[in-house]
Amino acid sequence: MKCVVLVISNHSTALNKARLEKLRAQQKEVQNVFAAARARLPTLASGAGYSELLGKLILQGMVALDETEMIVRVRPDDIALAQRIIPSVVSEYKDKYLEDKTRAVNVTVDTQHTVKCSGGAVLSALEGRILCNNTLDMRLVYAYEVSLPRLRHTLFGSTTI
Repeated sequence: MKCVVLVISNHSTALNKARLEKLRAQQKEVQNVFAAARARLPTLASGAGYSELLGKLILQGMVALDETEMIVRVRPDDIALAQRIIPSVVSEYKDKYLEDKTRAVNVTVDTQHTVKCSGGAVLSALEGRILCNNTLDMRLVYAYEVSLPRLRHTLFGSTTI
């Protein structure tokens, strides 16, 4: 009897080891996809539609914060662009999202403190106590977390581990 138990135990150990190797290989492939997507982020910030994208990211952050005083931090390269588009973003915010169109909304671009990212913006309110990180890097992290099950299925199909 002891021989049979030993054989079953070795088989089970080998099977578990193979499963763990498979999981490690799959995780490595998923990380490679994530790294490739991250490497492509800077091209978004240098493309023709980046001005519109930055405006939408700032607008989305404003809607999330819903405050009257907000500070926007961007990359050093985007300071002038952000300053140029803020008035139209504030106008759109008032038109679409505020019931009281006369409510004062003050959005300023922080030129002293910039963000190290691939693009996008970080908005803050209430003296920095509330933050909305709407950078391209953070958006990729969110997309990665939300789409991880679908990504695994696309890469590896239905797996039974």
